[in-house]
Amino acid sequence: MLSTAEQDARLDAIASLLARLAPDGAESLEFAYRAVGSSSFEHAGLPFTARNIESLLPSSGVYPLVRELRSLMHVDGEGTWLEMHLKLRLRAGTAPEWEVRFRSVDEITFMDDVPPAAAAEELRTFPQAPHRVPEWMAELAAVQDAADRFAPDAFSPQPEPDLVAALPDGLSGLFDAARARLRDQLPEGPAGRFLVGELADGCWSVLHLAPAWLAARMDGDACVEQRAFTDPAAAVAFAAGAVLAEAGAEVNSSVLRGAGVLNRTTDRRNGVDAWRLTSGDGNGARQLRRSIAAERPRGADVRERRFFALSPLDNRPGGYFVVQPGQVPAEGDFVSTHQIFEWHIGSSLPKAGAPEPSPVEDVVLEPGTELDTYDFTSTGRLFTIGTPFEWRQLDGYPEDVPHRFFRVLRPLSATPLPLSGRTLYRPGDRGPKRLPDARGRGFGLPHSIIDHVEAGDLTEISGPGGDPVPLQDDWDANG
Repeated sequence: MLSTAEQDARLDAIASLLARLAPDGAESLEFAYRAVGSSSFEHAGLPFTARNIESLLPSSGVYPLVRELRSLMHVDGEGTWLEMHLKLRLRAGTAPEWEVRFRSVDEITFMDDVPPAAAAEELRTFPQAPHRVPEWMAELAAVQDAADRFAPDAFSPQPEPDLVAALPDGLSGLFDAARARLRDQLPEGPAGRFLVGELADGCWSVLHLAPAWLAARMDGDACVEQRAFTDPAAAVAFAAGAVLAEAGAEVNSSVLRGAGVLNRTTDRRNGVDAWRLTSGDGNGARQLRRSIAAERPRGADVRERRFFALSPLDNRPGGYFVVQPGQVPAEGDFVSTHQIFEWHIGSSLPKAGAPEPSPVEDVVLEPGTELDTYDFTSTGRLFTIGTPFEWRQLDGYPEDVPHRFFRVLRPLSATPLPLSGRTLYRPGDRGPKRLPDARGRGFGLPHSIIDHVEAGDLTEISGPGGDPVPLQDDWDANG
Protein backbone atom coordinates (compact mmCIF):
# COMPACT_ATOMS: atom_id res chain seq x y z
CA MET A 1 0.00 0.00 0.00
CA LEU A 2 1.36 3.41 -0.95
CA SER A 3 1.61 6.25 1.51
CA THR A 4 -0.35 9.40 0.75
CA ALA A 5 2.87 11.12 -0.36
CA GLU A 6 3.67 8.25 -2.73
CA GLN A 7 0.14 8.38 -4.14
CA ASP A 8 0.49 12.14 -4.61
CA ALA A 9 3.71 11.77 -6.60
CA ARG A 10 2.09 9.34 -9.00
CA LEU A 11 -1.06 11.43 -9.28
CA ASP A 12 1.09 14.47 -10.07
CA ALA A 13 2.58 12.54 -13.00
CA ILE A 14 -0.85 11.42 -14.23
CA ALA A 15 -2.25 14.94 -13.94
CA SER A 16 0.68 16.39 -15.89
CA LEU A 17 0.09 13.99 -18.78
CA LEU A 18 -3.62 14.76 -18.83
CA ALA A 19 -2.96 18.50 -18.74
CA ARG A 20 -1.01 18.22 -22.00
CA LEU A 21 -4.19 17.04 -23.71
CA ALA A 22 -6.31 19.96 -22.54
CA PRO A 23 -7.32 22.56 -25.14
CA ASP A 24 -5.64 25.95 -24.94
CA GLY A 25 -7.31 28.15 -22.37
CA ALA A 26 -9.01 25.29 -20.53
CA GLU A 27 -9.26 25.93 -16.79
CA SER A 28 -10.26 22.44 -15.71
CA LEU A 29 -10.40 18.84 -16.86
CA GLU A 30 -11.94 15.71 -15.37
CA PHE A 31 -10.74 12.17 -15.95
CA ALA A 32 -12.74 9.06 -15.03
CA TYR A 33 -11.30 5.55 -15.02
CA ARG A 34 -12.82 2.15 -14.25
CA ALA A 35 -11.12 -1.23 -14.21
CA VAL A 36 -11.89 -4.74 -13.02
CA GLY A 37 -9.13 -7.30 -13.43
CA SER A 38 -5.84 -6.53 -15.11
CA SER A 39 -7.08 -6.47 -18.70
CA SER A 40 -10.63 -7.86 -18.95
CA PHE A 41 -12.53 -4.65 -18.19
CA GLU A 42 -11.11 -1.15 -18.54
CA HIS A 43 -12.94 2.08 -19.41
CA ALA A 44 -11.76 5.67 -19.30
CA GLY A 45 -13.20 8.96 -20.42
CA LEU A 46 -13.37 12.71 -20.26
CA PRO A 47 -16.42 14.98 -19.94
CA PHE A 48 -18.67 15.70 -22.92
CA THR A 49 -16.95 19.05 -23.49
CA ALA A 50 -13.60 17.27 -23.97
CA ARG A 51 -14.78 14.48 -26.28
CA ASN A 52 -12.63 15.82 -29.11
CA ILE A 53 -9.46 14.83 -27.21
CA GLU A 54 -10.65 11.52 -25.74
CA SER A 55 -9.15 9.56 -28.61
CA LEU A 56 -5.70 10.81 -27.54
CA LEU A 57 -5.85 9.04 -24.17
CA PRO A 58 -4.47 5.65 -25.34
CA SER A 59 -1.28 7.28 -26.67
CA SER A 60 -0.89 9.76 -23.80
CA GLY A 61 0.98 7.43 -21.45
CA VAL A 62 -1.71 7.84 -18.79
CA TYR A 63 -2.99 4.26 -18.74
CA PRO A 64 0.26 2.53 -17.64
CA LEU A 65 0.59 5.01 -14.76
CA VAL A 66 -3.02 4.55 -13.66
CA ARG A 67 -2.71 0.76 -13.80
CA GLU A 68 0.49 0.91 -11.77
CA LEU A 69 -1.19 3.15 -9.19
CA ARG A 70 -4.13 0.74 -8.90
CA SER A 71 -1.75 -2.18 -8.43
CA LEU A 72 0.41 -0.44 -5.83
CA MET A 73 -2.64 0.61 -3.81
CA HIS A 74 -3.67 -3.00 -3.25
CA VAL A 75 -4.18 -3.81 0.42
CA ASP A 76 -3.83 -7.44 1.50
CA GLY A 77 -7.23 -8.94 2.16
CA GLU A 78 -9.06 -5.79 1.01
CA GLY A 79 -8.24 -5.56 -2.70
CA THR A 80 -7.75 -2.27 -4.51
CA TRP A 81 -9.92 0.48 -5.94
CA LEU A 82 -11.99 -0.10 -9.09
CA GLU A 83 -12.88 3.48 -10.00
CA MET A 84 -11.02 6.80 -9.95
CA HIS A 85 -12.24 10.34 -10.60
CA LEU A 86 -9.51 12.95 -11.01
CA LYS A 87 -10.41 16.64 -11.25
CA LEU A 88 -7.72 18.98 -12.55
CA ARG A 89 -7.46 22.74 -12.11
CA LEU A 90 -5.26 24.03 -14.91
CA ARG A 91 -3.00 27.06 -14.71
CA ALA A 92 -0.69 28.24 -17.46
CA GLY A 93 2.98 27.71 -16.69
CA THR A 94 2.47 25.68 -13.51
CA ALA A 95 1.70 22.09 -12.62
CA PRO A 96 -2.02 21.35 -12.39
CA GLU A 97 -3.72 21.10 -9.03
CA TRP A 98 -6.00 18.13 -8.56
CA GLU A 99 -8.57 16.40 -6.39
CA VAL A 100 -9.07 12.65 -6.48
CA ARG A 101 -11.70 10.18 -5.38
CA PHE A 102 -11.14 6.43 -5.40
CA ARG A 103 -14.01 3.95 -5.11
CA SER A 104 -13.76 0.41 -3.81
CA VAL A 105 -15.71 -2.66 -4.88
CA ASP A 106 -18.28 -1.70 -2.23
CA GLU A 107 -18.84 1.73 -3.81
CA ILE A 108 -19.09 1.22 -7.56
CA THR A 109 -22.40 1.30 -9.43
CA PHE A 110 -21.43 -0.49 -12.67
CA MET A 111 -21.64 -4.08 -11.39
CA ASP A 112 -24.08 -5.09 -14.15
CA ASP A 113 -21.44 -4.30 -16.80
CA VAL A 114 -18.73 -6.51 -15.29
CA PRO A 115 -18.20 -9.87 -17.08
CA PRO A 116 -17.34 -13.05 -15.16
CA ALA A 117 -13.80 -13.11 -16.58
CA ALA A 118 -13.06 -9.67 -15.16
CA ALA A 119 -14.41 -10.54 -11.70
CA ALA A 120 -12.32 -13.71 -11.52
CA GLU A 121 -9.23 -11.89 -12.75
CA GLU A 122 -9.73 -9.12 -10.18
CA LEU A 123 -9.79 -11.63 -7.33
CA ARG A 124 -6.72 -13.44 -8.64
CA THR A 125 -4.73 -10.26 -9.21
CA PHE A 126 -5.85 -8.33 -6.13
CA PRO A 127 -6.95 -10.97 -3.60
CA GLN A 128 -9.54 -10.18 -0.98
CA ALA A 129 -10.32 -12.16 2.14
CA PRO A 130 -13.28 -14.44 1.31
CA HIS A 131 -15.61 -12.66 3.73
CA ARG A 132 -14.77 -9.30 2.10
CA VAL A 133 -15.74 -10.32 -1.44
CA PRO A 134 -19.19 -8.89 -2.34
CA GLU A 135 -21.76 -11.53 -3.21
CA TRP A 136 -22.17 -10.31 -6.80
CA MET A 137 -18.42 -10.55 -7.47
CA ALA A 138 -18.13 -13.99 -5.88
CA GLU A 139 -21.00 -15.25 -8.05
CA LEU A 140 -19.39 -13.91 -11.23
CA ALA A 141 -16.02 -15.40 -10.31
CA ALA A 142 -17.68 -18.78 -9.68
CA VAL A 143 -19.16 -18.65 -13.19
CA GLN A 144 -15.72 -18.02 -14.70
CA ASP A 145 -14.12 -20.71 -12.54
CA ALA A 146 -16.63 -23.25 -13.87
CA ALA A 147 -15.88 -22.19 -17.44
CA ASP A 148 -12.12 -22.41 -16.85
CA ARG A 149 -12.52 -26.09 -15.96
CA PHE A 150 -13.94 -26.83 -19.43
CA ALA A 151 -11.78 -29.45 -21.18
CA PRO A 152 -12.90 -30.47 -24.70
CA ASP A 153 -11.21 -33.87 -24.51
CA ALA A 154 -13.17 -34.74 -21.37
CA PHE A 155 -16.46 -33.24 -22.52
CA SER A 156 -19.53 -35.43 -22.99
CA PRO A 157 -22.32 -34.17 -25.26
CA GLN A 158 -25.21 -32.56 -23.42
CA PRO A 159 -28.67 -33.53 -24.74
CA GLU A 160 -30.48 -30.39 -25.83
CA PRO A 161 -33.64 -31.28 -23.85
CA ASP A 162 -31.49 -31.27 -20.70
CA LEU A 163 -30.21 -27.79 -21.53
CA VAL A 164 -33.73 -26.58 -22.27
CA ALA A 165 -34.82 -27.87 -18.88
CA ALA A 166 -32.03 -25.84 -17.26
CA LEU A 167 -33.20 -22.57 -18.83
CA PRO A 168 -34.98 -19.94 -16.73
CA ASP A 169 -38.72 -19.47 -17.17
CA GLY A 170 -39.59 -17.82 -20.46
CA LEU A 171 -36.57 -19.11 -22.41
CA SER A 172 -37.81 -22.52 -23.55
CA GLY A 173 -37.67 -21.44 -27.21
CA LEU A 174 -34.24 -19.80 -26.94
CA PHE A 175 -32.17 -22.19 -29.06
CA ASP A 176 -34.78 -22.54 -31.82
CA ALA A 177 -35.16 -18.75 -32.00
CA ALA A 178 -31.42 -18.33 -32.54
CA ARG A 179 -31.37 -20.97 -35.27
CA ALA A 180 -34.30 -19.28 -37.02
CA ARG A 181 -32.50 -15.92 -36.99
CA LEU A 182 -29.37 -17.49 -38.42
CA ARG A 183 -31.33 -19.21 -41.20
CA ASP A 184 -32.89 -15.85 -42.06
CA GLN A 185 -29.44 -14.48 -42.88
CA LEU A 186 -27.26 -17.46 -43.84
CA PRO A 187 -27.51 -20.60 -45.99
CA GLU A 188 -28.17 -23.83 -44.12
CA GLY A 189 -24.50 -24.87 -44.07
CA PRO A 190 -23.01 -21.80 -42.36
CA ALA A 191 -26.09 -21.46 -40.14
CA GLY A 192 -25.43 -25.00 -38.92
CA ARG A 193 -22.19 -23.87 -37.31
CA PHE A 194 -24.25 -22.87 -34.28
CA LEU A 195 -24.48 -25.88 -31.98
CA VAL A 196 -26.11 -26.58 -28.64
CA GLY A 197 -24.61 -29.09 -26.21
CA GLU A 198 -22.07 -30.59 -28.62
CA LEU A 199 -18.66 -29.72 -30.08
CA ALA A 200 -17.50 -29.77 -33.71
CA ASP A 201 -14.62 -28.34 -35.69
CA GLY A 202 -15.24 -24.81 -36.95
CA CYS A 203 -18.41 -24.40 -34.90
CA TRP A 204 -19.59 -22.27 -32.03
CA SER A 205 -21.25 -24.23 -29.24
CA VAL A 206 -23.43 -23.23 -26.30
CA LEU A 207 -22.78 -25.42 -23.27
CA HIS A 208 -23.96 -25.51 -19.67
CA LEU A 209 -21.27 -25.91 -17.03
CA ALA A 210 -23.27 -24.86 -13.99
CA PRO A 211 -23.36 -22.14 -12.91
CA ALA A 212 -21.85 -20.99 -16.23
CA TRP A 213 -23.31 -20.86 -19.71
CA LEU A 214 -20.43 -21.11 -22.14
CA ALA A 215 -19.96 -20.04 -25.76
CA ALA A 216 -17.02 -22.02 -27.15
CA ARG A 217 -15.31 -22.05 -30.58
CA MET A 218 -13.60 -25.23 -31.73
CA ASP A 219 -10.74 -25.49 -34.21
CA GLY A 220 -10.01 -29.16 -34.68
CA ASP A 221 -9.82 -30.68 -31.22
CA ALA A 222 -8.85 -27.41 -29.55
CA CYS A 223 -11.06 -24.73 -28.06
CA VAL A 224 -9.59 -21.50 -29.44
CA GLU A 225 -12.03 -19.10 -27.80
CA GLN A 226 -14.59 -19.27 -25.03
CA ARG A 227 -16.71 -16.80 -23.11
CA ALA A 228 -18.59 -17.42 -19.87
CA PHE A 229 -21.98 -15.91 -19.07
CA THR A 230 -24.46 -15.95 -16.23
CA ASP A 231 -27.34 -15.59 -18.72
CA PRO A 232 -28.00 -18.34 -21.30
CA ALA A 233 -29.52 -15.84 -23.74
CA ALA A 234 -26.31 -13.80 -23.64
CA ALA A 235 -24.25 -16.92 -24.40
CA VAL A 236 -26.54 -17.76 -27.32
CA ALA A 237 -26.36 -14.22 -28.71
CA PHE A 238 -22.56 -14.24 -28.46
CA ALA A 239 -22.20 -17.59 -30.22
CA ALA A 240 -24.79 -16.89 -32.93
CA GLY A 241 -23.35 -13.42 -33.49
CA ALA A 242 -19.92 -14.96 -33.98
CA VAL A 243 -21.31 -17.40 -36.56
CA LEU A 244 -22.74 -14.49 -38.56
CA ALA A 245 -19.55 -12.44 -38.27
CA GLU A 246 -17.26 -15.30 -39.30
CA ALA A 247 -19.52 -16.06 -42.27
CA GLY A 248 -19.01 -12.48 -43.48
CA ALA A 249 -22.69 -11.58 -43.18
CA GLU A 250 -23.56 -8.09 -44.39
CA VAL A 251 -23.70 -5.27 -41.85
CA ASN A 252 -26.31 -2.92 -43.28
CA SER A 253 -28.55 -0.17 -41.97
CA SER A 254 -31.30 -2.64 -41.08
CA VAL A 255 -28.90 -4.75 -39.01
CA LEU A 256 -27.53 -1.65 -37.27
CA ARG A 257 -31.04 -0.53 -36.38
CA GLY A 258 -31.89 -3.99 -35.06
CA ALA A 259 -28.68 -3.93 -33.03
CA GLY A 260 -29.80 -0.76 -31.27
CA VAL A 261 -26.95 1.27 -32.76
CA LEU A 262 -28.83 3.55 -35.16
CA ASN A 263 -32.22 5.22 -35.32
CA ARG A 264 -33.65 6.88 -38.40
CA THR A 265 -34.84 10.45 -37.90
CA THR A 266 -37.27 11.89 -40.43
CA ASP A 267 -39.00 15.25 -40.68
CA ARG A 268 -40.41 15.64 -44.17
CA ARG A 269 -41.58 19.21 -43.54
CA ASN A 270 -38.01 20.32 -42.85
CA GLY A 271 -36.33 17.93 -45.26
CA VAL A 272 -34.70 15.81 -42.56
CA ASP A 273 -33.95 12.15 -43.20
CA ALA A 274 -30.87 10.89 -41.38
CA TRP A 275 -29.43 8.02 -39.41
CA ARG A 276 -28.40 8.96 -35.87
CA LEU A 277 -26.47 6.97 -33.30
CA THR A 278 -28.78 5.91 -30.51
CA SER A 279 -28.32 8.14 -27.49
CA GLY A 280 -28.47 7.63 -23.75
CA ASP A 281 -28.28 3.93 -22.93
CA GLY A 282 -28.56 2.90 -26.58
CA ASN A 283 -25.80 0.70 -27.95
CA GLY A 284 -24.61 3.42 -30.32
CA ALA A 285 -23.81 6.00 -27.65
CA ARG A 286 -22.55 3.40 -25.17
CA GLN A 287 -20.13 1.83 -27.64
CA LEU A 288 -18.88 5.22 -28.79
CA ARG A 289 -18.09 6.21 -25.20
CA ARG A 290 -16.70 2.79 -24.36
CA SER A 291 -14.30 2.56 -27.31
CA ILE A 292 -13.15 6.05 -28.23
CA ALA A 293 -10.58 6.20 -25.42
CA ALA A 294 -9.88 2.46 -25.32
CA GLU A 295 -6.67 0.75 -26.26
CA ARG A 296 -6.96 -1.30 -29.43
CA PRO A 297 -8.17 -4.92 -29.09
CA ARG A 298 -5.65 -7.72 -29.15
CA GLY A 299 -5.44 -11.49 -28.74
CA ALA A 300 -8.72 -13.39 -28.91
CA ASP A 301 -10.60 -10.10 -29.23
CA VAL A 302 -9.31 -9.68 -32.81
CA ARG A 303 -9.33 -13.34 -33.90
CA GLU A 304 -11.12 -13.47 -37.26
CA ARG A 305 -12.91 -10.21 -36.41
CA ARG A 306 -13.58 -7.18 -38.58
CA PHE A 307 -14.18 -3.67 -37.28
CA PHE A 308 -15.47 -0.27 -38.29
CA ALA A 309 -15.97 3.17 -36.75
CA LEU A 310 -19.41 4.24 -35.59
CA SER A 311 -18.99 8.01 -35.56
CA PRO A 312 -19.01 8.38 -39.40
CA LEU A 313 -22.49 6.79 -39.41
CA ASP A 314 -23.98 9.53 -37.23
CA ASN A 315 -26.06 11.97 -39.29
CA ARG A 316 -25.61 9.86 -42.41
CA PRO A 317 -28.36 10.43 -45.00
CA GLY A 318 -31.36 8.16 -44.51
CA GLY A 319 -31.82 5.15 -46.71
CA TYR A 320 -30.28 1.73 -47.08
CA PHE A 321 -26.51 1.41 -46.84
CA VAL A 322 -23.87 -1.25 -46.22
CA VAL A 323 -20.81 -0.93 -43.97
CA GLN A 324 -17.40 -2.05 -45.25
CA PRO A 325 -15.54 -3.40 -42.19
CA GLY A 326 -11.83 -4.07 -41.95
CA GLN A 327 -9.04 -3.81 -39.40
CA VAL A 328 -9.67 -2.02 -36.14
CA PRO A 329 -9.27 1.77 -36.61
CA ALA A 330 -5.93 3.00 -35.27
CA GLU A 331 -7.61 5.81 -33.35
CA GLY A 332 -11.08 6.81 -32.21
CA ASP A 333 -14.18 4.73 -31.70
CA PHE A 334 -14.68 1.23 -33.07
CA VAL A 335 -16.97 -1.78 -32.94
CA SER A 336 -16.62 -5.32 -34.28
CA THR A 337 -19.08 -6.93 -36.63
CA HIS A 338 -19.30 -9.73 -34.05
CA GLN A 339 -20.55 -7.24 -31.46
CA ILE A 340 -23.09 -5.82 -33.91
CA PHE A 341 -24.49 -9.26 -34.72
CA GLU A 342 -24.47 -10.22 -31.04
CA TRP A 343 -26.68 -7.21 -30.28
CA HIS A 344 -28.81 -7.85 -33.39
CA ILE A 345 -29.47 -11.50 -32.52
CA GLY A 346 -29.92 -10.71 -28.83
CA SER A 347 -32.63 -8.15 -29.52
CA SER A 348 -34.94 -10.80 -30.97
CA LEU A 349 -34.36 -13.67 -28.55
CA PRO A 350 -36.93 -14.59 -25.89
CA LYS A 351 -36.65 -12.77 -22.58
CA ALA A 352 -36.55 -14.59 -19.27
CA GLY A 353 -39.35 -13.85 -16.88
CA ALA A 354 -38.53 -11.88 -13.76
CA PRO A 355 -37.55 -14.31 -11.00
CA GLU A 356 -39.98 -14.62 -8.16
CA PRO A 357 -38.64 -12.80 -5.12
CA SER A 358 -37.69 -15.07 -2.27
CA PRO A 359 -40.39 -15.01 0.38
CA VAL A 360 -39.49 -13.08 3.51
CA GLU A 361 -40.93 -14.58 6.66
CA ASP A 362 -41.82 -12.27 9.50
CA VAL A 363 -40.13 -12.76 12.84
CA VAL A 364 -41.37 -12.07 16.35
CA LEU A 365 -39.37 -9.61 18.42
CA GLU A 366 -39.57 -10.98 21.95
CA PRO A 367 -40.06 -8.83 25.05
CA GLY A 368 -36.74 -7.52 26.32
CA THR A 369 -35.21 -7.21 22.84
CA GLU A 370 -33.32 -3.91 22.55
CA LEU A 371 -33.05 -2.08 19.24
CA ASP A 372 -31.93 1.32 18.04
CA THR A 373 -32.33 3.92 15.31
CA TYR A 374 -30.75 7.06 13.93
CA ASP A 375 -33.95 7.82 12.04
CA PHE A 376 -37.22 9.57 12.83
CA THR A 377 -39.74 7.76 15.02
CA SER A 378 -42.31 8.42 12.31
CA THR A 379 -40.61 5.62 10.37
CA GLY A 380 -41.11 1.97 11.16
CA ARG A 381 -37.51 0.72 11.05
CA LEU A 382 -35.36 -0.47 13.96
CA PHE A 383 -31.98 -2.20 14.01
CA THR A 384 -30.05 -4.47 16.31
CA ILE A 385 -27.78 -2.39 18.51
CA GLY A 386 -24.36 -2.11 16.93
CA THR A 387 -25.55 -2.22 13.31
CA PRO A 388 -23.05 0.09 11.58
CA PHE A 389 -24.46 3.37 10.30
CA GLU A 390 -23.19 2.45 6.84
CA TRP A 391 -25.67 -0.45 6.66
CA ARG A 392 -28.77 1.53 7.69
CA GLN A 393 -29.52 3.16 4.30
CA LEU A 394 -29.44 6.66 5.78
CA ASP A 395 -27.99 9.89 4.47
CA GLY A 396 -25.65 12.10 6.47
CA TYR A 397 -23.40 11.08 9.34
CA PRO A 398 -24.14 9.41 12.70
CA GLU A 399 -23.09 12.46 14.69
CA ASP A 400 -25.65 14.60 12.88
CA VAL A 401 -28.68 12.81 14.33
CA PRO A 402 -29.60 11.46 17.77
CA HIS A 403 -28.98 7.80 18.50
CA ARG A 404 -32.14 6.46 20.15
CA PHE A 405 -32.79 3.13 21.83
CA PHE A 406 -35.97 1.11 22.34
CA ARG A 407 -36.98 -2.01 24.24
CA VAL A 408 -39.71 -4.42 23.16
CA LEU A 409 -42.40 -4.75 25.84
CA ARG A 410 -44.61 -7.39 24.26
CA PRO A 411 -44.24 -9.74 21.29
CA LEU A 412 -44.06 -7.70 18.10
CA SER A 413 -44.20 -9.04 14.55
CA ALA A 414 -41.58 -7.53 12.22
CA THR A 415 -40.22 -8.07 8.71
CA PRO A 416 -36.44 -8.51 8.27
CA LEU A 417 -35.04 -5.76 6.05
CA PRO A 418 -32.56 -6.34 3.21
CA LEU A 419 -29.47 -4.30 4.06
CA SER A 420 -27.54 -2.31 1.46
CA GLY A 421 -24.44 -0.37 2.36
CA ARG A 422 -23.13 3.15 1.83
CA THR A 423 -19.62 4.19 2.77
CA LEU A 424 -19.21 7.48 4.63
CA TYR A 425 -17.15 10.14 2.89
CA ARG A 426 -16.17 13.34 4.63
CA PRO A 427 -14.62 16.49 3.12
CA GLY A 428 -11.05 15.75 2.12
CA ASP A 429 -11.48 11.96 1.99
CA ARG A 430 -10.04 10.38 -1.15
CA GLY A 431 -10.83 6.73 -0.43
CA PRO A 432 -11.20 4.00 -1.34
CA LYS A 433 -13.39 2.85 1.53
CA ARG A 434 -14.79 -0.55 2.35
CA LEU A 435 -17.98 -1.29 4.24
CA PRO A 436 -17.75 -2.64 7.79
CA ASP A 437 -17.64 -6.41 8.15
CA ALA A 438 -20.41 -6.45 10.71
CA ARG A 439 -23.86 -5.79 9.29
CA GLY A 440 -26.36 -6.29 12.06
CA ARG A 441 -30.04 -6.73 11.28
CA GLY A 442 -32.88 -4.39 10.46
CA PHE A 443 -36.61 -4.86 11.01
CA GLY A 444 -39.63 -3.23 9.45
CA LEU A 445 -42.44 -2.76 11.95
CA PRO A 446 -46.14 -2.89 11.05
CA HIS A 447 -46.51 0.78 12.05
CA SER A 448 -44.31 3.73 12.96
CA ILE A 449 -42.06 3.56 16.01
CA ILE A 450 -44.06 6.24 17.79
CA ASP A 451 -47.33 4.37 17.14
CA HIS A 452 -45.88 1.22 18.71
CA VAL A 453 -44.64 3.20 21.73
CA GLU A 454 -48.07 4.72 22.22
CA ALA A 455 -49.66 1.28 21.86
CA GLY A 456 -47.39 -0.15 24.56
CA ASP A 457 -45.38 -2.44 22.26
CA LEU A 458 -42.13 -0.47 22.72
CA THR A 459 -40.58 1.93 25.18
CA GLU A 460 -37.71 4.32 24.62
CA ILE A 461 -34.73 3.70 26.92
CA SER A 462 -31.67 5.75 27.87
CA GLY A 463 -29.25 3.31 26.24
CA PRO A 464 -28.43 -0.39 26.04
CA GLY A 465 -29.72 -1.94 29.26
CA GLY A 466 -30.93 1.50 30.38
CA ASP A 467 -34.06 2.76 32.04
CA PRO A 468 -37.19 3.89 30.20
CA VAL A 469 -37.26 7.58 29.30
CA PRO A 470 -40.14 9.81 28.17
CA LEU A 471 -40.58 9.66 24.42
CA GLN A 472 -39.50 12.85 22.68
CA ASP A 473 -40.93 13.91 19.37
CA ASP A 474 -38.55 13.97 16.43
CA TRP A 475 -38.03 17.74 16.49
CA ASP A 476 -37.09 17.80 20.19
CA ALA A 477 -34.83 14.78 19.80
CA ASN A 478 -33.00 16.45 16.92
CA GLY A 479 -32.38 19.58 18.94
